[in-house]
Amino acid sequence: MAAVELAHQSLESVDYGMGGQFYGTMDGSLEGPRLTGTLALTNIATNRPDNVNTPTLRGLLRTQPLAGRTDPQQLLGRTLVGGT
Repeated sequence: MAAVELAHQSLESVDYGMGGQFYGTMDGSLEGPRLTGTLALTNIATNRPDNVNTPTLRGLLRTQPLAGRTDPQQLLGRTLVGGT
């Protein structure tokens, strides 16, 4: 397990009338007992007509000097836009 913190650096949306699309860039960090690093991601997400957002995050995880690697990452999900 690891803690992940992400923050949008930019976010734009296009409204299709029946749903839409989001595009954003994100920076973040990952900290765990065995792995620590920084994240640089893009988020391309479809906003469905039922107001469910389907994010696709893709980018790079750059690990700290002990591991010294850069690895591609992909995270997929579903979120309710503006919901609780």
